[in-house]
Amino acid sequence: MKEKPILFSAPMVNAILEGRKSMTRRTVKPQPYIQDKSGLLVIETKKPLGNPPATIFRCNTSKLMNEWIEQMPCPYGNRGDRLWVKESYILPKIWDTHKPSEVTPGTNIEYPATDIPFLLGKRRPGIFMCRWMSRITLEIIDIRVERLQDITEDDALAEGVTGDEGPYDQQTPRMCFETLWDSINGKKFPWSSNPRVLIRTFRRVDQ
Repeated sequence: MKEKPILFSAPMVNAILEGRKSMTRRTVKPQPYIQDKSGLLVIETKKPLGNPPATIFRCNTSKLMNEWIEQMPCPYGNRGDRLWVKESYILPKIWDTHKPSEVTPGTNIEYPATDIPFLLGKRRPGIFMCRWMSRITLEIIDIRVERLQDITEDDALAEGVTGDEGPYDQQTPRMCFETLWDSINGKKFPWSSNPRVLIRTFRRVDQ
C-alpha cells in the first residue's frame, strides 16, 4: 500500500466530510490520441512500462484502456492505495515566517473549509501542506478511465455536487458537474473538449 497526496478545494473537502463525495475525476496526462495508420489508441508515457520496457502503449478499444491504468505510473495511486487530502489551512501567527516543513508536528491547525476562524495566522494554500497536517485519508477502492462527458447522474452526485454550482435553478447533477468542472479545469481541458479522465472511487478511512 502506498500513500499519495491529493489536493481538494474547500467545497470538495466539505463534500467528503459530509459523505457526499466518493469519487474524483482527474485528466489523463498526456491525453491518448488516435494513430492514423493503425487506428489504435496511443498513450505516450515518460516512464517505461512493462517488460521489455516501452514508452508507448497501444490498444484497439477504449475499454482496453482500463488495462493501461493498471500499468501506468499514476500520481493518484491504484486500488488499495491511500490518498491524504491537501486543503487550505491556518497555523498560529508565530509560524507565519516559517515554511510548512519547519512547523513543529502537533501544532494547532485550523481548516477554513469547516472551521470558524480563531487563529490569527495567514491562510496557506493546501499544495504546500505536510502529511501530518492532513485530517482526511481516503482509500482507493476502484479505478477506471472514460470520457468526461460519459459521466452519469449518479456519478455526478458521487462527485459531491449540490446544485449550487450553476446559475440556473432545476439543473441536473450532471449539468452541475459540468459547471464545476469548467470552473476548475476550463482553461486547459474544458468540458467541451471531452478529455479522457482517470476516475478514482474512494472511501474515507480513519487516520
